[in-house]
Amino acid sequence: MNSLIPYLNTLSDSRKAKGIRHQQTPTLVIMIMSMMCGYTSFHAMARFAKHHNTLLANQIPLPRGKAPCASTFLRLSNRLDVQELCEAFNQWMLSHYKPELIAIDGKSINSTVSHCHDSEQNFASLVSFFGHQSHLVLRVGTLENSKQSEIHQVQALLSLFEVEKAIFTLDALHKNSRVDSEE
Repeated sequence: MNSLIPYLNTLSDSRKAKGIRHQQTPTLVIMIMSMMCGYTSFHAMARFAKHHNTLLANQIPLPRGKAPCASTFLRLSNRLDVQELCEAFNQWMLSHYKPELIAIDGKSINSTVSHCHDSEQNFASLVSFFGHQSHLVLRVGTLENSKQSEIHQVQALLSLFEVEKAIFTLDALHKNSRVDSEE
């Protein structure tokens, strides 16, 4: 199976060069590993990294053998281009694709709401393509409801999803929407 690391290596690093101790890709790998183990806050990621420091240091280049702290995870995530990360993930998953039934759905992301008490309410959402047979998330995209609807985001992701022989399932929200395809 192809590794995610070469795809993460393609991401631009917008952090200022002065003061960078931890390389971007190894830090992202630790963040992903910790989230997969249920450590989802920056402080929890730091606890995960500290607890597994010896194992991580044997596998991942860590400066002076020390894992990143919570503020390193925070700074990196604040400077990360989310669209670029989604595209790297999508390219990686495309390398694993086999024809199958794919469920498409959007979910709002917790703690992203702003203007919650007025008509200008805004929140971020994640749209994902999930393979029923492979049990893999095959594609992801993000949107803000004030700028774009889930329907438009799904259509954009579908137009970029260059696969053959797939059956898609969507919720009723998409009942009357169409994507023009070349046949």
